[in-house]
This record gives sequence, structure tokens and C-alpha cells, in this order.
Amino acid sequence: AEQMIYWTDVTTQGSMIRRMQMNGTNMEVLHRTSLSNPDGLAVDWVGGNLYWCDKGRDTIEVSKLNGAYRTVLVNSGLREPRAVAVDVRYGYLYWSDWGDNPHIGRIGMDGTDRKIIIEDKITWPNGLTLDFVNDRIYWADAREDYIEFASLDGTSRHTGNGSEMTEMFVAKLGLFRSKRKYKTKTTPGAASPHAGSVTARTTVATRPTSRKKSAVGTEEKPVLQMFLHFFYLLQLMLVNCAAERTCEPYQFRCKNNRCVPGRWQCDYDNDCGDNSDEEKCRKCL
Repeated sequence: AEQMIYWTDVTTQGSMIRRMQMNGTNMEVLHRTSLSNPDGLAVDWVGGNLYWCDKGRDTIEVSKLNGAYRTVLVNSGLREPRAVAVDVRYGYLYWSDWGDNPHIGRIGMDGTDRKIIIEDKITWPNGLTLDFVNDRIYWADAREDYIEFASLDGTSRHTGNGSEMTEMFVAKLGLFRSKRKYKTKTTPGAASPHAGSVTARTTVATRPTSRKKSAVGTEEKPVLQMFLHFFYLLQLMLVNCAAERTCEPYQFRCKNNRCVPGRWQCDYDNDCGDNSDEEKCRKCL
């Protein structure tokens, strides 16, 4: 295993996607050109791909984990892409968008079979994570202040309460603490969804040919990643939000009480939704 940490780095001087060893060594820049505001990241640990969304370019992109074969996967229908998550078992990528038409979408990791799975009663979908045991997708709505989950196709939606999420967190922590391995069946003669190499005609770094259960081998689940995701969702659920939202010192408070990173102010992008982050900005002629 590579044992790498991946992150986005957005500053006034420019944006980058970086990685380093978990012990803090071998830091390197994977991408620095054609980036605006890269936000959510997701690692396909089976196919060896890195996915991210860019809220400035309104795109979802992919490359190999070493930065090679960078490709735009989605470049239309996005306004404020926020988070991404991958399901390596079925070959799907999920994303959240809290723009003018907030939604949660899903697309095959080869760029096909794109659809919106959730678009009703959703405002600012923020955190996004997948439950591989119960085949569910979880998200946090930063405007409505709740955490909701649904089946992977967007059906059977349910809003969790504090005690319910606490019990779920404890159960998942115990479940993923053990080194669980999974195997999936394949149809004779069917190709693995992560098989094949990149050519000029493919749209992703490693092209899945099917989103059915496929022979992706025996892989250890990312224990640390799942632990952090559920811990983050638990914290969001247990926080009692006041009517007047208090932003962190590094955030900008919009007129509609939304909190956005301070670096998003005066970036010519309506991040607040009411354009208050672009008011009182010096315009260069």
C-alpha cells in the first residue's frame, strides 16, 4: 500500500493538489495548472485513481494517484460542486452540488450513466460519505442543519436524529476497526471494472466497463477514512445551531448567515448565494 495522504491547497497565489507519505515525508505537488478552487477529494484505492471537484471551474476531474492522465469527467450542469465519494465495488462516483439547483448526482467512473439521484428538499449538501455495509449514502445539509441518508440510488431517504447517529457511529467504529475484507462475484468472461489501461480514447485514468459486482479482488477497507467520515458526520449532528450562525475566524459570514471560507471573498464567484461575498470588492478595470 502507498500509505499516502492527499489534499487540496487553495491560496491567493494559486491552487494545488498535493500528497505525502503518512509519516510526513516525500511531499509532492500532483496538479498546479488549470485549477481554480479544488474542493472535495476522493481516492479510488482499487483502480489507483484520484477524483476531485473544482468549484471555480465547475468540473469534476480524475487522474492517476501520481497525477498522470488527468481528465475532465464532468464539465456541464455543475454550479457549486462541493464533495465527492467513490464506490469502487460498483464503479460509481457521487458528488454534491449546492449551487442554484442543489442536488446529489451519480456517474459511472468511466463517465457514463450520469444521473441526479437527489434534488428535492435539499439546499446546501455538504459532507458526503458512503456506507458500504448497508449500501447507503449520507450527506449533511449546511443550510437546513441536518444529516440525511438514503439508498445508493437516492430512494428511501431518512433524516437521522442525534441518538440514532450516535448508535450508528459506535456500530460502524466497531465494525470497521476489524480488518474486514470483501470479495465480489463476476460473470464468466466479464472484465473487472478497474481493468485496462489508459488510451487516448478513454475518459478516465482506469476505465470501468461495468457497474455490476465485479472481481475487484480482495481489498482491505480504508478503516481510517471511514472512521473520520463518520466522526465528522456525528459532530455535525450533535452541534446545536443557533438561529444566528456564528462563523469561524477564518470564514466570511454572508448576509444570509451562510459561512464560507474567507479566501472565497472577492473571487468573482457568488459563493454565498446572495452575492454578499462579492460586494464592496475593488473592481479592476
